[in-house]
Amino acid sequence: MCSSSSVCTTCKDHYYLVSGGCEPCPAGCVACSFTSGYTCTSCSDGYFLSSPSCIACSLPCANCNSAVACVTCQDAFFLAGTTCSACPLTCATCTAYATCTTCVDQYFLDGTACTACIDNCKICTDATTCTTCMTDYTVTADGLACAPCNHPCATCDPSGTCIVC
Repeated sequence: MCSSSSVCTTCKDHYYLVSGGCEPCPAGCVACSFTSGYTCTSCSDGYFLSSPSCIACSLPCANCNSAVACVTCQDAFFLAGTTCSACPLTCATCTAYATCTTCVDQYFLDGTACTACIDNCKICTDATTCTTCMTDYTVTADGLACAPCNHPCATCDPSGTCIVC
């Protein structure tokens, strides 16, 4: 907020007030001040406050309270206490090692596990129904298979007519 076109009295997030103007805070700081040096008072997601700075969380933490205490994890990892552990390779997200919540392409969620789709299927709803096939394949009219497109077609309709070469 400025009292005139050239003199500010407060600054928006990620900036601090100095000599009537607003200057950017260091990376990771939402709020900071400057006297003889920067002092961060709150941090962005993915950083923790270690006065006077905001320190980036170590991967795979998405948010943390310290260098060794994760609060949330990036996709494909789950929180186990204060550390992030990897989900099974077929899980896109999980809440525990054996509890998938979403699956990577070519797999569908079957309870809490990820089960493979039919051959050449990218996205499926169950073990026999495909909604999207891999490149160079098309879903058959009944949705039960992925048929190859005629070469050099990359995308074709169920009749085999080329849509994208």
